[in-house]
Amino acid sequence: MSSGPSLALGLLRVNAVKRLLQLMGPEDPDEARTIDQTLRRAQYGSDRLHNGIYGQRSDKNNQILKKLKKSAAHIQVTEVLCW
Repeated sequence: MSSGPSLALGLLRVNAVKRLLQLMGPEDPDEARTIDQTLRRAQYGSDRLHNGIYGQRSDKNNQILKKLKKSAAHIQVTEVLCW
């Protein structure tokens, strides 16, 4: 899923998933650039495979943390960033 260093964040706010998806933009960075240059995928993505940002659609924080810890055993997960 990554070709370099990664940062995993948890987001907590009213309508958090909806807002995050708006900030990320479409999965295709070229499409995102035509919509708004400030979208994260417009800024950091190079193509559909390397689109700059990945977001998990879920409100089950504990399950997400367990999956993250299991899939990234070499990474120390100590807290979730609440925004």
